[in-house]
Amino acid sequence: MFVYRIDTNLTKEEAEDIYKNLTFEELEDLESFDMKAYDIEINGTMSSFVITTRDVLARIILFLRYNQIEFEYEDISDEILIGKTLFKDLDFQNDIEDFIKENITIDCILDKINQFGIDCLSDFDKNFLEQHNK
Repeated sequence: MFVYRIDTNLTKEEAEDIYKNLTFEELEDLESFDMKAYDIEINGTMSSFVITTRDVLARIILFLRYNQIEFEYEDISDEILIGKTLFKDLDFQNDIEDFIKENITIDCILDKINQFGIDCLSDFDKNFLEQHNK
């Protein structure tokens, strides 16, 4: 699993209209995807943060292209793991915390220390290092 950010040119209303006009089959297909997603409006256009596999991302990209939606995407997994991108107080926070717990490595924590200093470590980071130091 990876965390992706997908930025579109759609307003919230345009995105809602597309969702409302999906066929039953398209909705069923979308619901079958192994993913967790959080949509947010940033500067008047919609962005999605998605935890999923590369295969599902490819299907999402095909859907966006088929519907002629302008978009850019980025894998932000490493940013999430080192704490560069946070989702405090958002509905998506628990899903991100689960992603971190499942994917954190000693290297990620060392990268975090290199970029932000040792004082940036969370209790989870410290416990993780302590457990792997034994």
